[in-house]
Parts: sequence; structure tokens; C-alpha cells
Amino acid sequence: GDMFLGLLIDLGVDQQQLEAELSKLGLSGFRLLVDREQRHGVEGCRVQVLCEEQSEHRHWSEIDQILEQSELSSGPKELARKMFRRLGEAEAKVHGIDIERVHFHEVGALDAIVDLAGAAIGLHLLAPEQIICAPLPLSRGLSQCAHGALPLPAPATLELLRGFPVCDSGIDKELVTPTGAAIAAEVSTFGPLTALRIEQIGYGVGGWQLEDRPNLLRGILGSTEMATL
Repeated sequence: GDMFLGLLIDLGVDQQQLEAELSKLGLSGFRLLVDREQRHGVEGCRVQVLCEEQSEHRHWSEIDQILEQSELSSGPKELARKMFRRLGEAEAKVHGIDIERVHFHEVGALDAIVDLAGAAIGLHLLAPEQIICAPLPLSRGLSQCAHGALPLPAPATLELLRGFPVCDSGIDKELVTPTGAAIAAEVSTFGPLTALRIEQIGYGVGGWQLEDRPNLLRGILGSTEMATL
């Protein structure tokens, strides 16, 4: 999720405009930290959603209400609600409960709200006609979370990507989070890159320094008009 925000800014979304739109959520206790960083010598934009510690959990229905009652314009608002519903439905399926009972733990809830709402806002500002995504790389091993040790890919990530093409990343670091999977599944067409004329290239930078690959989310913005010679 954070890497997707970095990618959007690197592709041309104005940071101040993104933050101004995020303020329309009516939520406090978070801020964006935006830097330029390199991974394996390639520079991109790293965004961190810094959240204050909070004591309460937020249920899916409460988050949906926050989005519905926000001052966001209708396009980003409805896209954010669709992405969060995908995430809620996946969590509900994994835990065997009704979506109304799904809750997100403390800081993770606020971080997910900002990531998904920010993605919806950024895509609205960038206004691509189509988003094509390559098969997503899934990881191995275990991850520690509020429920204890869970297998990678996270069960919710796997559920979100049901029906979509994936590949083995070969490493035990979580490369695709449930938040990132929710964004990709809601807005993308999965398949090979179509013929296009490249206009902009962006990189969203992840926090880890990986030994075998640059920890980057790359996006290409282009036009299909006059794409072939």
C-alpha cells in the first residue's frame, strides 16, 4: 500500500494535493513522510504512513462508514469503499466470520485506511484509462501478526488474489500485503504489457533492502495512440 502511494507520486501525482484530499477523511493521528531513496542504485519515491498509537480496533463497518461520510468526491470515495470491501470480505472468509465482525488492529486500521483512500485519490488524480498488472510475486515462510505466526503469503492476500495470476518470489519476505492485493485486484487487468508509447516511469520504494532484487514497485504510464511504428 505505501509503495503504491510512492509510485503514484513518482508518476506525477502532486503530494500536496494528495495530502489535501486525505484530510477530507476527517481522521487525525497520521501523516505522510515522503522521501527519495535508492534500492540497488535505482531511485524512487518512498512514502511512509506514520500513525500515532491508538488503543481501539476498527471494524470493517465502521471504516466503511468513515469513508461514506467523508468529504471525498464520489469517484475516490466509492473506489476506496470497494477496495475496503474486498479486503473485509477476504478477512471474513479467512476467519470464518461475517464481514460486519471483521476488525482491523489499531495502527494497522489507520494505515490501511490511508493506503486505500490514498490509492483511490491518486488514481483519480492520475486518471489512467486502464491499469495492467503483471503476475504478483508471492512469498514463503511465516509472518508474525496480531493473530500469531501466519504462513506467507498471508491468508487474506491469497484470498484476495483468487482467480488472478501469481508467481513464486523465491524469498521469505512479504512482497504483497493484503492492502496491496486489494488495490491490484480491484483496479487492475492482469496480463502482458500492451503496445504503448512510454510517457512516464515511476518507482515506489519499499522499506526493506533486499539482497537479490531491488525492493521497488515499478509503473509505466503511456499512451496506446501511435504506439506502433
